[in-house]
Amino acid sequence: MWTTKVQLAYLNTHLDGYRAAQVDGTVSGLWPTIISGWFEKWPEDTEKVRQRIRSWYNNKTRGGRSGKSTTHRVLNLTPRKRKAAAWQVYQNLFWKPKLEAQIEPAYQVYLKTVPKGMTPEQPIAYRNRICAVLYADETEEVKATVKKDQVQRRHVDLANLDLSDAQRKLHEYEMNIDCLPLTARTLLRELEEQTGWVGIFDTEIGNITSFRDSYPNYHSHIEKPFVEYLKKVFPKQARMERALHTSDQESKELIGPATTSGSGDAVNVTGEVAVTHLDGDGKSGADEEEDNDDDDDDKDDDNAEEDIVQSRERRIAENKRLLEMLGINAIKQALKESGGHSIGGGRGEGAKQSTGGSEGVKQTGGNGGEGDRGAKDPEGGSKRDRPVRPHMISSKAKSSQPAQKRGTAALAEEESGDSAGTTVKDAEGPTNTTDNLRDIPDLTEDRQTSTRAVEDAGDETQRLEEDVGAEEAETAALPLDKEPEWMREAGVFLKTGSPSPEWAIITVLWATCEMQMGFPTAAADRKHWLDNTKRPFVMKQWIREGRKYRVVPALGNLSMFGDAWKQWWTTNQPKWRFQSDVDWPLKRDVDGDDNKWEVLAKGGGNGIFMLLVRLVWWYRSAKTEAEVNDVDSAIEDVQYALTKMALMLSKRPVPVEEEETDASASTSKARKGDKGKGSGKASGKRAGEEPSQEGRVLRKR
Repeated sequence: MWTTKVQLAYLNTHLDGYRAAQVDGTVSGLWPTIISGWFEKWPEDTEKVRQRIRSWYNNKTRGGRSGKSTTHRVLNLTPRKRKAAAWQVYQNLFWKPKLEAQIEPAYQVYLKTVPKGMTPEQPIAYRNRICAVLYADETEEVKATVKKDQVQRRHVDLANLDLSDAQRKLHEYEMNIDCLPLTARTLLRELEEQTGWVGIFDTEIGNITSFRDSYPNYHSHIEKPFVEYLKKVFPKQARMERALHTSDQESKELIGPATTSGSGDAVNVTGEVAVTHLDGDGKSGADEEEDNDDDDDDKDDDNAEEDIVQSRERRIAENKRLLEMLGINAIKQALKESGGHSIGGGRGEGAKQSTGGSEGVKQTGGNGGEGDRGAKDPEGGSKRDRPVRPHMISSKAKSSQPAQKRGTAALAEEESGDSAGTTVKDAEGPTNTTDNLRDIPDLTEDRQTSTRAVEDAGDETQRLEEDVGAEEAETAALPLDKEPEWMREAGVFLKTGSPSPEWAIITVLWATCEMQMGFPTAAADRKHWLDNTKRPFVMKQWIREGRKYRVVPALGNLSMFGDAWKQWWTTNQPKWRFQSDVDWPLKRDVDGDDNKWEVLAKGGGNGIFMLLVRLVWWYRSAKTEAEVNDVDSAIEDVQYALTKMALMLSKRPVPVEEEETDASASTSKARKGDKGKGSGKASGKRAGEEPSQEGRVLRKR
């Protein structure tokens, strides 16, 4: 506050006179009296002080007015006041100018006339009684001024308007709705001051954001459904009964000043009653237009759904063309082994498999195949494969024993009487016990959606699914010696995601990009860390708790979870793909400059793998068709982006000698390990042979 208590008291002494001057239109003549009196007491005569004095009186006499926004007024939530009598308005207007000088001395005289032993009338009661008497004896000019003030004074209550109860209620609604924004802000501010509650978003680096800004797709998920709900609850005619402002398109009849209206029709701001003419069927013209709009909306929905299907088919075709350009045989093999199931297919059962040799270690079918994956071979026996690694999507996961869990869920199973705990043993790495980890939910819960078969996509699809030979595919999928241990564990977890070929391709692309980037480590290179501006809090908690793959945190509302993932994914994309972090689907530039994808080239445990973790959670929680379609669109975009990134990384120069030497050594070492475990047929190629062109692409750093 810019005034002292004494200065504030001075301003208040002239407040009633200022209000009276507003009624008479003589405010300009009052300013010299107020301001000169101020500077006599406080001689600091500056224009700033003059302006503050004027602003103070303007603010004090502001009030709600019908038809305009009133964001400066807070709703009065105290019990409702009764209508002010004319003598009360008279008292408020003329107390300081003339009534005080008459009534105060009269009250002192009255006290002297009260007999002893009798209780005198209280000052307020005496003042009110005398004011009523004086008002009755006033001239018609003064009474007209009082009546005018009841209507025109900005601080007057609606109860003083000469309206029916229904009309007054409508005006009161309009004025109070204007006050809601400031009322809500004032309420929240007081709650914060009195309780200490604040709203800090970890994803915003401590910044405070509004609910609208922090909620993905606020309009489509909150505002639009709410408006549609209101339209159903309040049909057009019910809304018209609450309307103060009628539309120009509606047929209406004005029936004079709104004094009383027995029909209860709506009243506009000027006090006129608007009567809407209805057609014979009980619908207004606006209602019929609304019905027609509904029909148009249905047609628009059908067209929109058709556009979505066509757009999705185009995106899938683009992805396949890009994958063919990349030319990784492991990807082709993954498509071939998928049995024709595309994104959105039902979940299949995983398989437990035992490796050859004396170790008898249980292995998990990382791919968790579809129905045909767990089938026996034509000879009647079950095929046995080497252990599935994150980079070996081309390996087949088939078993002679059906299992109820797959992927990391299968790792948590224990045989009866086995106290040693389940172990995952890799051909080239140490074992990892899982006794101390909790089981994740059963991953075999069937989706309540129909399995969608992969449709033929012309010559490109046929070329993509050519039989390239098991030996060549295995060569392309063999690991490098420098593969870190965390990737092997992460790869097993990623296989618990979608059983579709698209997801299998994503896991290959992820491993490929990690290899091409040289397996960066989080501690060594922070430039490979994702932008965490939009990173959801649940991911931060998962990291703090030790990145336990078996522990899937509570995701809450799956639609909100999916939107949050899209926002995080979007903020880590090249800027040309989006205008805001709520855009979806993102733009595609298939034939553009591959170097535009450098921003996404983030490897290691804090790189793109973090986005894939949340995508697995999202997929495993999706149940309805809408939820499945939503996560499928994300999988399609991830496949596209990783393919483009792999193409970019494959163009980085690598010395031919080093490339061939490393590839040959890795091929030889891996085949020896496979032979020792009896995990597949012997390769028809010699260890020293030069790998295929696709194998070279996979090994580039």
